Amino acid sequence: MMKKISLVSVILLLPLINGCAQSVQSLPILATLNPVTASALVRGEIQLEVKDGRPASPVSDDPLAIESIETNDLQDKLKLMLESQLSHRGIRVANGDDDSVLVVTVESIAHRSSDDLWQGYTYTQVKLSAVATTAEGRYQNNYQVNYSQPFHALSDNDDKKYLVSTAIFQASQKVLQDTKLLRFLMK
Repeated sequence: MMKKISLVSVILLLPLINGCAQSVQSLPILATLNPVTASALVRGEIQLEVKDGRPASPVSDDPLAIESIETNDLQDKLKLMLESQLSHRGIRVANGDDDSVLVVTVESIAHRSSDDLWQGYTYTQVKLSAVATTAEGRYQNNYQVNYSQPFHALSDNDDKKYLVSTAIFQASQKVLQDTKLLRFLMK
């Protein structure tokens, strides 16, 4: 009798096979891992802008190491994540001169891996801010995600990219779970 091996099992086993690396240069496109179908009903149309507002130098009292992710890659991937989720909610992203504009700024991305292989965790912290401007006025809010995984989930550079990208994706979800923001954009 043949047993099926799930893709999740394979993904969870791969980190245990590889060695550990240190830096993130580009992010995987997580938005494509869970395809989002566009809503048939368009409830709003906005312009979307993604900015990189990360500080140039690390903050000394931050216990996490500031991640050096290339700005264009970060902006492109985050914009794709947001566009996909907005489309699912019936909000179309347009390039025209719409009155409604959503600006999402990456305030910081930080990552730390514990040295304790057996009890340690790897932590990623992502801070975003969003400003929505419409003919009705302006709405602003800040969002933070603290994402952690057991240290054994991080064994090479690709795993680190995946964990950091997952944290960024979760932060983008948090922005678009803000019901006040969505109501404001759909007025």
